[in-house]
Amino acid sequence: MRIVASIGKRNFFTFGEILDNEQQINRFVGRHSTATEGFGIDAALDYPLFFKLPDIAKSLRDVSELATVFNNRKDTEKGLISSHGEAGKYFVTFLDNHDQKERFHHPYTQVEQVTLGLTILFCLQGIPAVYYGTEQGLVGTVDAQGYIDLVNNESVREALWGKPNAFDTRNPLYLQVPAFVT
Repeated sequence: MRIVASIGKRNFFTFGEILDNEQQINRFVGRHSTATEGFGIDAALDYPLFFKLPDIAKSLRDVSELATVFNNRKDTEKGLISSHGEAGKYFVTFLDNHDQKERFHHPYTQVEQVTLGLTILFCLQGIPAVYYGTEQGLVGTVDAQGYIDLVNNESVREALWGKPNAFDTRNPLYLQVPAFVT
């Protein structure tokens, strides 16, 4: 960050990937981030929420577990933030990323569940991030026999380029994402 600052970039947003609990994430973001302590990042991926949100959107977990995530966050950050709402600027929310074995939208996931997941993502506290390809309906790779590859993490890194109609502006999921941000 010092190099970027040295060439005049002063106002940019940085977020990190801290695969841990609220207490550990809290050490590195928000009012705890300084030049000498932690990484000095603006926000972190919201893993505590991620470990519940995809299953909630697919009805595999009770929706009441969302309250648990946010209540724990509120307790952890008591005295560090001015309001519970302020915590939203320190967390980047997501449904899937390159480190997972499967995409949120895979061949067994109904499009309506993906739409619901995106709706929740854009309506909850935090900074929503859509993993590339979700908006194009990518579902992960399949093996030579046509089965979903859930063994290899590379499955979620399925590429858009080289696919016929890869950037389909009529894809229902592609049409859904701008509706959230306008």
